[in-house]
Amino acid sequence: MRGLPLEPVARLRRALFPRQDSQYSWRLASVTVSLVSVGLIALTIGYRIRGAELPPALWVGLLASFATVVVLFSKFLFWAQQEGGQFQGAFTTTERKFTSVVENALDAILILDDQAICREANPAAESLFGTGRSALIGHPIAHFYKNYDEFRANWQTLLNRKFQQGDAELMKEGPSPVFVEYTAKADCLPGQHVMILRDVTERRRARMSLLESEERFQQMANNIQEIFWMIDAETKKALFVNPAYETITGRSCESLHENPVSYEELIHADAALEMTAQKQAEEEAEALRQATLSLTQDLRMDFIMEILLKSLEGLVPYTCARVLLPESGPHMLALGERICPEQPKEPGSRSPLTFVAEESTFFHRILTQQKSVLVADTKTEENCHTFKGHKQLRSWLSAPLVASGEYLGCLSVGHTQPNLYTQDHLRRAELLAIPAAAAIQNARLYETACI
Repeated sequence: MRGLPLEPVARLRRALFPRQDSQYSWRLASVTVSLVSVGLIALTIGYRIRGAELPPALWVGLLASFATVVVLFSKFLFWAQQEGGQFQGAFTTTERKFTSVVENALDAILILDDQAICREANPAAESLFGTGRSALIGHPIAHFYKNYDEFRANWQTLLNRKFQQGDAELMKEGPSPVFVEYTAKADCLPGQHVMILRDVTERRRARMSLLESEERFQQMANNIQEIFWMIDAETKKALFVNPAYETITGRSCESLHENPVSYEELIHADAALEMTAQKQAEEEAEALRQATLSLTQDLRMDFIMEILLKSLEGLVPYTCARVLLPESGPHMLALGERICPEQPKEPGSRSPLTFVAEESTFFHRILTQQKSVLVADTKTEENCHTFKGHKQLRSWLSAPLVASGEYLGCLSVGHTQPNLYTQDHLRRAELLAIPAAAAIQNARLYETACI
């Protein structure tokens, strides 16, 4: 391959790097002048040693070289000052960007010395620790940790290993603790260490609420009288079986874990009359299991409302079902609503049902007692006809939604046919209300965390 001509290459280099080309020329000139000056000085010394007169041309050359050296030195001083200003400007710009990032970071950032004493903190740290910079800077950060000994041990590990991640519980004004996840890097500068902390309190609470929901699920499965188990569709392994299996079949739960298809041996040819009830019980248990699992798949409130009311249809027949939650003051809000059969939506968004509970003596009593209610025929129930949005319903039942001891609202289920609902329908609604209340509470925590 032929190379480019030298002249175009030189022009290209000068166009791309004009300043570097100029500096290169000046440096070359300075070296040349320096060599010439050294030669002239050596020649002058030679004349002096021989005691001869210096030629006028040599004097002119010396003066010219000295003047050139002064010019070059002045030029180099100008460049040095200019480059120093550019460096200082770049450093100032970088410092401003770094300061802006630190000051506006959502996570708390601390600069600590070898004794874990805070030397600098950003505004997010003030919010996290619930105090001002004056209470942070110059004070040991260990005083804010609930477990002081654990912090000292972790701090020594950080100094030895230079990097650490973990979680901790902080002490802050107020009854609720603060949980954080942290990342620490030692010796970012000599004797200075960086710690970044993130508040995960809401996430921790949501996790605890989920554990409570799982405990409620276990409690529900262990107390129902029907057999309830879960088997993995691919591996065919038994994932869960409730104690009713042993009571009804006389076989141990371990036997089902060892052989998941062993339940087929329990079905006798002369048990055909009982198959309908058993099948219904299995379908009910499966519907509850599917509903419980579905309610934990997403933390969005609209998703939970849709899954809840669809799952309810498989357990309790209804014409209209709603999730009624207290709003500000005496008002009630139908957060979720489903009509069966589904009706085509009219153009425009329809506002959710809201009403004042105190305007209905019947419903006010339900909210006050916070208990399950079953109405066989609303026409024979006193004051039931004043219940807004439910006048067309003849059979009606309600199951309370309670999570962590807190009354969230109720599950309202109604049908246009009178005398339809039984205690068994109410029992199914109550079972579904247990995981539903936990899911609603988790959704509220999630919305709060997002905000």
